[in-house]
Amino acid sequence: MRFIPVVTALGTAVAVPALLLATAGGAVAVTPHVVQQTFQDPADVAATHTVLCPAGEHVTGGGASISDNRRNYISGSHPNQDATGWTATTAPINANRDPRTVTVYAVCT
Repeated sequence: MRFIPVVTALGTAVAVPALLLATAGGAVAVTPHVVQQTFQDPADVAATHTVLCPAGEHVTGGGASISDNRRNYISGSHPNQDATGWTATTAPINANRDPRTVTVYAVCT
């Protein structure tokens, strides 16, 4: 089995094994890859963002990171409804009046 490095939401690299899919012609290796997007959220309100996998792929994991986690938090992080991407919701703590930067990650195959 081949292992590839994948950057996690915490910014560290981890080894992720390539997946093997059985087909009529035999096994085919599918290499997971990370799709990410960074958003600028306004101050004083919650915001939700979804990062989608390329067409025909599905999400196998994901996460999010947020700037200034002492005054903001990630209130939700999960696959979207049809498993084609990853959704994260962030919010300020105690009506924080500073905007925040959010990066959402989707591990796709």
